[in-house]
Amino acid sequence: MLQEAEQCLLYYKARELSILSSAAGKLKDFAEATVKRCRDKHLDEVVQLLASPEKVLGHLSDADLVPLLCCILACQIGACNSSSSFQKLEKILLKLSQMRPQLVSQERESMLKNLLQNKEVLQLKDLQTVCMYLECSRASQKYFMQHLRHLLSVVSVTFSAVLQDETSLNTEHCYLTVKICLQVFRELAEAIIPLVWTPVSSTSPMQSILGFLIHVITSQNTSRDTKLLAGTTVASLANTAPTAALGAQAGLSFIQMLRNGERLGESKHWFVVHVCLTGQNEIILSVLSSLTLEKLTLLF
Repeated sequence: MLQEAEQCLLYYKARELSILSSAAGKLKDFAEATVKRCRDKHLDEVVQLLASPEKVLGHLSDADLVPLLCCILACQIGACNSSSSFQKLEKILLKLSQMRPQLVSQERESMLKNLLQNKEVLQLKDLQTVCMYLECSRASQKYFMQHLRHLLSVVSVTFSAVLQDETSLNTEHCYLTVKICLQVFRELAEAIIPLVWTPVSSTSPMQSILGFLIHVITSQNTSRDTKLLAGTTVASLANTAPTAALGAQAGLSFIQMLRNGERLGESKHWFVVHVCLTGQNEIILSVLSSLTLEKLTLLF
């Protein structure tokens, strides 16, 4: 991100575009800063400088705007560990898209394509980035919706790689892989429905992902936080059912499978997942552990 900010600054300085030079300088300051308060301050200053994009940028060609967009997108990827910074940068992009919607969409899609293409396994940084774009960027959700099958395929392969080593179940890599499933099921529910509630082949990514989630829930090597997140994810998937009855039936089938399935090591170390239907399309998922005697109730 720092490299892109420096190149952006040099580009606009060479063309004596003072406001854009100032904005690029603030983005460079953002890239160099380590204190959250300072980073947010620099972004606020960029917002002020670009408050009237038509006045500042209206006379520029698309080619002259690309360095700024590339810089903002690079900073956004670098801010995926801070939702406040990410959202400030998203607001800047939305402001620019009001003036040049096609150009902003083109550059965003190019960045997201590079993020997913030619990667068999998503690494920690990739998972953090995709999760943040799914959660906080409506424009990016549209891209993932259009490329859902590829996204699910990459997530499935990533899950498979993570679970090859049982010790990985207790790592951040496993937690973020589960989290990206939750974000996909929640944010892209409309596109997920036909993939879940219609007959699919046993080799489909959705089939594999559900199998991986069940493994995470039932394994004694999984950390408590990851196990609970996986339970929430399965419940979120059940809530995409076209009818409440179908969702409840799927939930009950899931319970029965777990009850009749494998125990976790010693006979006393096992999890029961209880799903019941309440009200209108509302499913309660309770994850009960005989190890901790703690109960988590997740409402959707």
